[in-house]
Amino acid sequence: MSTFMNPSGSPAEHVTPGKVATAVAAVLVVGSFFPWVSITTIFGTISAKGTDGDGKITALLGVISCVVLFQGFTKAARSAYLTGVIFAAVAGIVVAYDFANISSELEGASTEYGMAQVGTGLYICGAGAIAAIAGGLIARSKVPAASAPAPLEPPTPA
Repeated sequence: MSTFMNPSGSPAEHVTPGKVATAVAAVLVVGSFFPWVSITTIFGTISAKGTDGDGKITALLGVISCVVLFQGFTKAARSAYLTGVIFAAVAGIVVAYDFANISSELEGASTEYGMAQVGTGLYICGAGAIAAIAGGLIARSKVPAASAPAPLEPPTPA
């Protein structure tokens, strides 16, 4: 497995792509608890957290992705990395759908008295999903594929 180097030139303590993928999958979970939409007026700001809606789904998918990616680097299993990537991709699809939906709903909603915008949580979730997908695929490429079993030879007649 490859390791990253510290600025001093010594190898980092076992920082591998699998561990990085697991950490960024956790970012996907964290983003689910941040605001996904916010409205700012002269009276203050009102926000709706991701967990008020589809953030529950992205948080669950992020946790599953995190656990499966963790299994990938502890057992060096290519299939675990692929499964973690799939869960992160599904979460990314949910985030993309919500981003498009919220953006279209907020279109033209801003006036001189207030401004409505997509919240930071969606951006954090999107970045976490993309990074978990990329990290999982990179980590998967570092694990050698299992060798295929030798083909069976037909028995020789006696």
